[in-house]
Amino acid sequence: MRPCYIEGGDLTENAMTDMFKIDPDIYGLADGRVQALRTGELTQLEFMRLTRPEDPWEIRAGTLVKITPEMQAEQRLWHLAARQGMMRQTGGLAGTMVVEHAEAFQEAYPELRQAIGQAVAAVQAKNCHGCAVNSEMGPVLQALLQAPPEGRDVSALERAGLPAAVLQRLAGREVEVDPASMQYPPQLDKDFSVGEVSATRAATSREGLVRLRPPYEVFWAAAGLIKAAYPSVAPQIEAAEARIGKDKCPDCVKKKYRARIMRALKAAQPAGEVPAELQRLLDSNFQDTAAVRAVPRAAAAPLGQGPRPSCLECVCKHIAQAVVLLGEAALGYPHHKWLAVGHLAEASEEALGSHPALAAEIRTRRLAVMASEGDWPPLMDLFDMAAAEAGGPP
Repeated sequence: MRPCYIEGGDLTENAMTDMFKIDPDIYGLADGRVQALRTGELTQLEFMRLTRPEDPWEIRAGTLVKITPEMQAEQRLWHLAARQGMMRQTGGLAGTMVVEHAEAFQEAYPELRQAIGQAVAAVQAKNCHGCAVNSEMGPVLQALLQAPPEGRDVSALERAGLPAAVLQRLAGREVEVDPASMQYPPQLDKDFSVGEVSATRAATSREGLVRLRPPYEVFWAAAGLIKAAYPSVAPQIEAAEARIGKDKCPDCVKKKYRARIMRALKAAQPAGEVPAELQRLLDSNFQDTAAVRAVPRAAAAPLGQGPRPSCLECVCKHIAQAVVLLGEAALGYPHHKWLAVGHLAEASEEALGSHPALAAEIRTRRLAVMASEGDWPPLMDLFDMAAAEAGGPP
């Protein structure tokens, strides 16, 4: 990796710590860690170890950038859309629930009694329950979600205290997420009171304002919220969604109809209170040109593309694959070492967006693997680090 320039044009001396580029706008934050990074008192690795998920900066596409409220609003919309999709599909049903309440599930689903019992026994027989649940419970969860709900007695599950959304989904009813009740993770609930550079919207006129359009992917992720908040625009969105499903180039249709619907939204009246995340997205489309000129390009385009969302389960998957491949390399398959290196690189990249400290540690282990000819560094404790990031056992 090329060394990273810091203020004054000097190069950092230790390439091991040059893990990301730095947007100069980050130095406008009145935070001791940021200023120590600027002066070189902290290495990039030390800075990442001191970073918390709620800090107003992130590594995006390999660059440390300051996060704006608009950037966070975009991430929240994606998170909400993903959560709504997951709840519609599963209601939040997880393999750990089946393991903890196996008897209740067997009583409610007698046709799956044997399959549930075998899966639970397989989980309990393995040392790593987290990995075992992921591998053994998949078919059971699928069978539970596909089982016909008509005439089924789920009183045992109600007595077991399962979440209402799970019971609702198993009963065959549609599950939705109320945006007002949404609890966001720390990385999506940042405090912008430190050194925030804001681009203010004109109070009485749109003169001197520049138009910023949300990416069409972000706009369509918020389509459900828009229809609920602006019923008069709902027919246009539904017509566009029907067209998107039929057209050979759905992305082109999404871009085309986004512009039309945005124009309609300017004249539409909301039905009640507009959700805060949607309001922030719509309001961010106009910013004062003087403020935009004063803000670096990365911050002036708050709804730009970022790295893929972090998934700790995928991080663990890549780490596990690296462990297996290094075991194969130790048995006499030298090329498998480099396959393991590739999986560690994937694990680090997967963690980078929301868990930079974990990403840094994985990168350190990957470099050690690359430099070693058989004395591999330990990797199993990375699972514990990932579990700590998730706030629970692996």
